[in-house]
Amino acid sequence: MEDKQKSVIFIGGKEYGIYYKAIMRKFESGNKEVTLSTRGRYITDAVKIAEFITRTSEGNREIKDIKIGSSPFEKEINGKMKKIFVPTIDILILQIN
Repeated sequence: MEDKQKSVIFIGGKEYGIYYKAIMRKFESGNKEVTLSTRGRYITDAVKIAEFITRTSEGNREIKDIKIGSSPFEKEINGKMKKIFVPTIDILILQIN
């Protein structure tokens, strides 16, 4: 079975189907938990993907935990580098059987 670090899928700007396939491969390879991790504008996508995975599983998967936070990020604003904080989310999906 893969270790916990490798059961993390980072959500970005790809099509939802790519993430769905990646999540399903993790579960099919024996992982009981998969974490969706993202930040910023992709948080909505991660929530949609997690909901789709659990709704279409016929009761075999559920959202076990959601962690929200923020991470520092350097960005140029008006010609100066400023530290801003970008929202983050980790959604843990559990395979029930």
